[in-house]
Amino acid sequence: SFAGIGVDLAGIMRATRAELHYVEFGLGGGISQSGNGAAPSVAAAAQRPFWGVTGAYARSADPWANSPDLQAFRRTFWQRSLDWLSQ
Repeated sequence: SFAGIGVDLAGIMRATRAELHYVEFGLGGGISQSGNGAAPSVAAAAQRPFWGVTGAYARSADPWANSPDLQAFRRTFWQRSLDWLSQ
């Protein structure tokens, strides 16, 4: 929420007649739409980047904390994304 950081987004939009276009971009690391299960491999994480892992944080369920291959994939994903966005 923008209000939590002191920004009256609705007020700004009314005053400027601006439209808000929100886009979420990232890697979820999950394997199911329900969020029950971490990707066991790079192939699984890449197949459905929009699915995440839900629930209280536990390192054992964090796909990014437990696999050097997934960590390398995440770094490559973000580096390539930033390279593309900087064009």
